[in-house]
Amino acid sequence: MKTILNNPFRTVGLLVGTTAKEQTKQINRLKKFIEAEQESQDDFSFPILGSLNRNIDSVEDAVSRLNLDHDKMDAALFWFWNGKPISDEAAIEALKDGDIEGAYQIWEQLTTETKDDGKKVWKSISDKNYSAFHNSSVLSLVSGKGAFVSAIVANIKFIESDYFEKFLKDAVDETYKVSKKEIQLNFLKTVFENIDNKKLADLVKYLNDYDFAAKADFQKDLFRNQLNK
Repeated sequence: MKTILNNPFRTVGLLVGTTAKEQTKQINRLKKFIEAEQESQDDFSFPILGSLNRNIDSVEDAVSRLNLDHDKMDAALFWFWNGKPISDEAAIEALKDGDIEGAYQIWEQLTTETKDDGKKVWKSISDKNYSAFHNSSVLSLVSGKGAFVSAIVANIKFIESDYFEKFLKDAVDETYKVSKKEIQLNFLKTVFENIDNKKLADLVKYLNDYDFAAKADFQKDLFRNQLNK
């Protein structure tokens, strides 16, 4: 998914929730590496996810997008967040080491369980796993691990939960006001712009039977888009 591969957080090698001081330090460090024509070491761009062509212009563009809360929020929905260090740090380190499967397994075990009949179901979102719903969604969308529809639903469930306020607080300035409905719609809009018709049809079919805050507006927008085709 291009939105993830070209995410401004990825370009500058940072996670969602990084402080302004840490961001400035990393950007200055990154520019020095680029000017010296060297690869930046030990950041959070995760080369295993795909190629990343970084130069001064792309870094400056990423910085400008991260300076606007609306754009920063949109980017944060499609990037990794160390919201629960006790579990997220291990998965994030696995990604840095190039182990997509290891990272996926950590987050999947926190978000799903297998019943006696072999059916895999969602766990309830709790203080132990809320960030795993978001992170597993991002990883599935960019790597193809797990079911595509499940990846979308995982993030919608997270946005719907009370724990999303923690993410919002870390991702953007406290003065930025936005509803969960708006966030869900922006998330789905970006997803739709990045998928083919087959995946779109599968997702729409599932979401028609799934209740979430933005469902009515989502269906209206979808109908309007179909009429305009």
